[in-house]
Amino acid sequence: MVTREMKLEIWTDLDYKERPGIWNLCAVRGITDYFTGDLKRVEKDKFEENENVKIYFADRSIMDNWDIASKVLLLEDYSNHSSIKYEYASWKRNFNIFLPVFQRNINWCKEHNVQPYIDMVWESIDDHYFRQFKECRLWKYIVDNDIKIICHTPINHPNLIDANRFFEFEFISTLYGDVKNHSSLFLKPKWNEKKKYFYCSHMGCISTKYEIQRFLVHAMEEKELWNDEFFWSVLNKRPELGEESPYYTSKYKHLFEANTWESKTVNYYDSTTESWDPNSYKSNVNPERRISPQMIDSECYVAFENTYAYHTEKTMKPIYAQLPFIIFAPPYDLNKTGIPGLLNANARLKKHGYEIFEEVFDYSFEDKGNTEDMMDEFIKELIRVKKEGRKIWQQPSVKEKIRYNHYLLLKRASTEEMMKYLYKIFTEKTTPLLLSNDK
Repeated sequence: MVTREMKLEIWTDLDYKERPGIWNLCAVRGITDYFTGDLKRVEKDKFEENENVKIYFADRSIMDNWDIASKVLLLEDYSNHSSIKYEYASWKRNFNIFLPVFQRNINWCKEHNVQPYIDMVWESIDDHYFRQFKECRLWKYIVDNDIKIICHTPINHPNLIDANRFFEFEFISTLYGDVKNHSSLFLKPKWNEKKKYFYCSHMGCISTKYEIQRFLVHAMEEKELWNDEFFWSVLNKRPELGEESPYYTSKYKHLFEANTWESKTVNYYDSTTESWDPNSYKSNVNPERRISPQMIDSECYVAFENTYAYHTEKTMKPIYAQLPFIIFAPPYDLNKTGIPGLLNANARLKKHGYEIFEEVFDYSFEDKGNTEDMMDEFIKELIRVKKEGRKIWQQPSVKEKIRYNHYLLLKRASTEEMMKYLYKIFTEKTTPLLLSNDK
């Protein structure tokens, strides 16, 4: 039984206020009950020799400004360098404490045979990030000291652990655990009924996402796509930033203001009487995790991911709602990285066991060399499929894949599978990137 093996003893920094992301998610799911107790703090709690799997999570904020950390690591007496000390103030930590503590705790891990990790499960290290990061002094320190970074990554490196299931766990946990999302669990299913929309898409923050702006502008110009059969909404968390966009013109300005999730929340559920104010919502998880009635009343969902390197709730939503879907995410650049074997969003999801819909979509748009060309071909493909008509979704293979994907998500995000998955991460030398291809 996995529960008998989950003797995870987790250590962290004395002043790590946020707690590691994996720990927080495990606590929500009750999985920390199978650990050896609450988080243990270096310099505070007593170390004991036993058979527990001992793990140390460094404060992840060292990755927020890794360029500064790299400069500090190069200095023999960094406390006397005022220029670095001034930059370090942006970390909102005492300059003379944090980095020495990080290095001292890594030495503590070596002394006590504890595996050190940096928990970046909310972040991605893709080829663009890694191209710069691998040249810095902090990365060399991480490799030299066998520190593992738990993140989302397509890069196969022994110091990078791809936690590709994290957002699956997080989405299902939030859907059931956050009361703001409970209305999603009671929507009327529409499996064989006529649906109102051909496509549906709830996109990200339009003010900060260039790809979403480009899609809306180009899609609006294509009359065959932009009509009442395409339901869409966007987030508008930082509307002041929208004015910096080259698309923020008199012709397209309305795209930054219309169809925002905040303005449409009142229409999603009859029981909702107030729009969501992102400034007053303090949780790390926003209520857009929920499934909307418009999704249930759509034939297909168009998911816009921030990066090709991992899948988030944006893709999990249509899978949970039992819809066919297609993903658009900015592509990797093999010409710049020289890293072979990287996959774009749809192909990468298929590698993790989910079914995509080759009988409907031509995914060759993902092979384009840049985001602009890829977006143009993506829109053309959406238009082509729309011309096929509603019958295209009635294919038996499409229905079978929808059911299978839903089953696979619930299986992969189950407590039992999550515990097995975490145990593999923390006890096996093989990275989860190579363990996650099973169905």
